[in-house]
Amino acid sequence: KLQWALGESASLEPDPAEWHSFTGTPTVYAIYRERGYDLTITKTVPVDTGFTEPFTITITSTAINRSSYSVEGLGTSTISATPNSDETPGSITFTITDGSAVTLQGMSAGYYTITESGHENHTLSAQVTVGSNDVEAATITDNSSFTVNVNAAAQVALTNTPVYICKVGSNKFYTLSSAVEYIRDYSQDFSGTIEMLTDYVMPSSDAPEIPNYMTVTLTTASSGFTGSGSSAVISRRSTFTTGAMLTNTGTLTLQNIVLDGSNISVKIILPENILL
Repeated sequence: KLQWALGESASLEPDPAEWHSFTGTPTVYAIYRERGYDLTITKTVPVDTGFTEPFTITITSTAINRSSYSVEGLGTSTISATPNSDETPGSITFTITDGSAVTLQGMSAGYYTITESGHENHTLSAQVTVGSNDVEAATITDNSSFTVNVNAAAQVALTNTPVYICKVGSNKFYTLSSAVEYIRDYSQDFSGTIEMLTDYVMPSSDAPEIPNYMTVTLTTASSGFTGSGSSAVISRRSTFTTGAMLTNTGTLTLQNIVLDGSNISVKIILPENILL
């Protein structure tokens, strides 16, 4: 026998006088809301280069239809999102560091484009698992973006492998500071040539210093150079906005090198004994 009650009388222990019996066959309607799927992103940098700044992850999709999502791993319970509108994909942006993981909860089924920035001087690779499927390597576009079809719980493992940016003789380095330190520690007369192997976006954690007893030549490698032009371009990372980019109190010779200040007020300290 089915009964119904309205308002406050529909409590755990209602007054029987407030209950009413159905006089016919009832039709009960239920509203279901899709729970959605978890999307977990992990980050690994397999080589310690001293790079400590976070990587920025931006997720875009027409399936992003809410202004916030529950999240684990960001030190907060929710994260803001921009929902899609007029066929413009929605977006979610957050940062992630080496060895950490972020889980976004309640993601609707759909295709999601994941883009990473802030990983200059690294190559990006991604392994993707959706549901019970086997792990697959994602196809990376422009060393920054790939697409995942989320139709079940998904895991994305991001790996950023540093690339060598310069060399001294046959010894290769991930930062300019480490190349300067090598010359200081292993050259008998504290002199040497640093050859750039690629263009270099310098983080604030590098910013090399050449002391007054050193003589250094900075140039583009004559072979094995993979930069965008014929000369290596050394520029600042977008977050490197204060402090000196390069400090020289020794003798520094620049040959076939472009120092790009990016219109940011960051000093390059070069005294009179620099040779250009």
